[in-house]
Amino acid sequence: MDANGCLVLFAPEAARPTASGAPAPRPTLILRGVNFETGRSVLTRDSYLVLDAVAASLLANPEIRIEVAGYTDSTGTKFSNLRLSQARAAAVRFYLARKGVPPVRMLAKGYGASGYIAPNSTAGGRAQNRRVELHKLP
Repeated sequence: MDANGCLVLFAPEAARPTASGAPAPRPTLILRGVNFETGRSVLTRDSYLVLDAVAASLLANPEIRIEVAGYTDSTGTKFSNLRLSQARAAAVRFYLARKGVPPVRMLAKGYGASGYIAPNSTAGGRAQNRRVELHKLP
């Protein structure tokens, strides 16, 4: 939390190149607690508290622009996962816009089952891969 009681989404960082000279990776926040109805892009009620805190933080920090990134597990076809992840990212962006965050500060992008963070061979791994992340934009 910052001095105003808002959730700190991204810690201040200096632009620093990696050892290879490439730019440092974008700051990323996994939105734990943001969930959807199975196979749909409808947010569950328990997601609202997390997203309300995100909206408050974005409103308190108008210089921050974000990409809302949606991911799925590997169940289903590549096309259906890509479409579902895009719809879920758009649902989060729409919710934040309804809470007052200007839509021009947010992009929504679906990545399907790419970028998995856990093995898709277990139920727990698949659950971790079904997620929404915020990526800070320059």
